[in-house]
Amino acid sequence: MRLWQVLGTGVDHTEVDHILGRGIALANTPGQFSAVALAEHALLLILCLAKNLRESEANTRIGRMYQPVNDELPGQLLGIVGLGASGRELAARARALGMRIRAVDVASVADDELSRLGVERFDGLDGLDDLLAASDFVSLHLPLNAETQHLIDERRLRLMKPTAGLVNVARGRIVDEAALAAVLREQAIRGAGLDVFGQEPLRADNPLLQLDNVVATPHVAGVTRGTSQRRSRVCVENALRVLRAQEPLFVIRR
Repeated sequence: MRLWQVLGTGVDHTEVDHILGRGIALANTPGQFSAVALAEHALLLILCLAKNLRESEANTRIGRMYQPVNDELPGQLLGIVGLGASGRELAARARALGMRIRAVDVASVADDELSRLGVERFDGLDGLDDLLAASDFVSLHLPLNAETQHLIDERRLRLMKPTAGLVNVARGRIVDEAALAAVLREQAIRGAGLDVFGQEPLRADNPLLQLDNVVATPHVAGVTRGTSQRRSRVCVENALRVLRAQEPLFVIRR
């Protein structure tokens, strides 16, 4: 075997050390290939929370009209945790809707790019607590690794405003789900829009599925025809490059 190709971004389900230790090239299809899909889905979940979709559906089914009172997005502060490819695509779309934007990331971002995206404040991860406390919506766009697992724990969840919503289209284990369920049950925050979970597929008794202030989708943010086509082209190109004794694209070295 000469190439182990990951048909996606995350390698948290891949035996990275074993593969690299055997001298096999390891490559993925990084965030740029699913960025639009993830950004659109994050925006969908933000809108579901702002427009109280689940309550509206329930009211419609029992004939309760003109309720609830919903919110508009212009002027709302969106905190983006991870300003990589999908975070930037979300920022561009949120800005078009009149939202204000703050972001944090471990990697620096050029000032001209921050200006283009309309990011009014950018910090390293040491600014995460301030971002959580100030934001009306928080959207997670980080990879899962030892540093980011349960990055959003109970202490950080309780920094958020009671009117704020949390969106996660990245990886489930970035959030402490037990703590999130407790905070949502208490209505200490407005709600959560979740496309990813710590254990997939979900068990029917997952506490998050029992809550009316959770909008849940089955890890489909990146499952679009466009994403699949872009990723497939890279996989084909990498197979051809290996056959031509060339280095694959998007190689992971550690």
